[in-house]
This record gives sequence, C-alpha cells and structure tokens, in this order.
Amino acid sequence: MTAQEFWNNFKAIFEDENKKTTAIEKWHSYSEYTKFILDELESILSTDKLDPSREYYRIDLIGYKDKRNGETLLIPDYKFKNYKWDLEIAIEHENSSYNWLDEIIKLLHINCPLRIVIGYIPIIQKENHARYFDAILKNISNLNAYKTLQDNAFLIIIGDSECGSDKRKFCHYTAYVFDKNAGQFAKIGEF
Repeated sequence: MTAQEFWNNFKAIFEDENKKTTAIEKWHSYSEYTKFILDELESILSTDKLDPSREYYRIDLIGYKDKRNGETLLIPDYKFKNYKWDLEIAIEHENSSYNWLDEIIKLLHINCPLRIVIGYIPIIQKENHARYFDAILKNISNLNAYKTLQDNAFLIIIGDSECGSDKRKFCHYTAYVFDKNAGQFAKIGEF
C-alpha cells in the first residue's frame, strides 16, 4: 500500500456519514477515539490483504504479509515452528497534541515500506504546520535512521485538536508524505 492509497482509505472513513457520526461521538475520549481509529485502520489493512496486529514492537498497529505458504513447521521432525513474514506498514496514533514526535522517532527506526503517524495540533495552529515540520526535520536530521529514510516511506497525518465543542471542527485532517530529494514533508491532501 502506498502513502497515497492509505490516505485515500483514511479519508473514506470520514466520508461515510455513519462512521463520521461515530467518530464525532467518541472525539472527546482519547481512548475511545483511538480505539475507533485503530479498528477502522485494521479493517483497511485487512482489505489490502495484510494481516493486522496491535502493539507488536509496541506499535499501535502493524500490517504484515505471511510468507509461510501454509508450512507451519520449518523442521517437522523437531516440531520447530515456521515464522516467515514481511512487515509492510506501521501505524502510530497519538491523540496528544504535544507528544507525537516520539512516535515519529519510534517509526524512523522501523524498517518497512510505509510508516504512518497520525498526530494532532491545536486548531489555532492550523496554519503553522510548516513550523512543526521545520522543527521536526531539524530535530531528526542527524539521526542514523533518518539518513536511510526513502521517498514516500513516511506519512504524517495531522488532525485538528482543541476544537472546543464545535462539532463542525472535529475530524479534519491534512496528510504529508516525506520527499527525500526536497528534504521535507510535502502535502498530499486534506479534508
């Protein structure tokens, strides 16, 4: 799954009026909203023929492909179990508007084709996403894991937070994908 495909699937959650209504109902409870989002994302991974798992490597949600071809034992005589899978996607969802940089650092160190962090910024900072990305890139650019990062391998989805009680402001997101050549996160969409 590409970053753009994931983003399109993520948007589709909120285009479904029933799901959006449920999301709005759960908005003010971090734990309930996270569970809702992760349940929906797990469904997306399953639809893309990935096996989902939660909290593997302490990552909120991963998607992997089982490569055992039905062979449950690697050495049948010794009952030595066969494990063979490829990690395809790693997702972190952090409700706190102030703590999601740690999720970026964590996923920088995970080797898979697509890493996704869903974080939140106070709505009054909506026009200042660039300032966040400048600070994030300055902070991580000297890490070994950053040096190995490839184009389109990292997607950051930023949601508005601290929206008060105006339900029209809930569930708005903007997506950015890493562009290695430009050394920045480039906007790929919003809703």
